[in-house]
Amino acid sequence: MEVVLSMSLKSSVIWVISVFLALLELILVLRLFLLALGAGTGNSLVNNFYYFTYFFVRPFEGIFADWVWPGGKFEMATAIAMILSYIVCKFLLWVLSEKK
Repeated sequence: MEVVLSMSLKSSVIWVISVFLALLELILVLRLFLLALGAGTGNSLVNNFYYFTYFFVRPFEGIFADWVWPGGKFEMATAIAMILSYIVCKFLLWVLSEKK
C-alpha cells in the first residue's frame, strides 16, 4: 500500500520558508550565545561555525557597535540579522497565505 502525499506548491513553499526561518534563527541564536560566552576561534568547530554563519551576518556588520565585556561580546550584526530575517520570512508567509 502506497501513501501518497498531496501538497500543493503553495503549501510546500510555505513549509520550506518556515523550516528555513526556524533553522536560521536557531543557528544565529547559537552564534549569539557562543560569542556572549566568549567561545574562541582556537577551536576548529567554533571557528567553522563562525565562518559558516558569517555569511548571514556580514551584510549587517558595522551598522551598530558591538557590546564588548571581558570574556565575550554581544554582536549587534547577528541581532539585526535575526530580526530582519524574521520580518522578511513572516512577510513572505503572510503574502503566500493570503486567500485569493
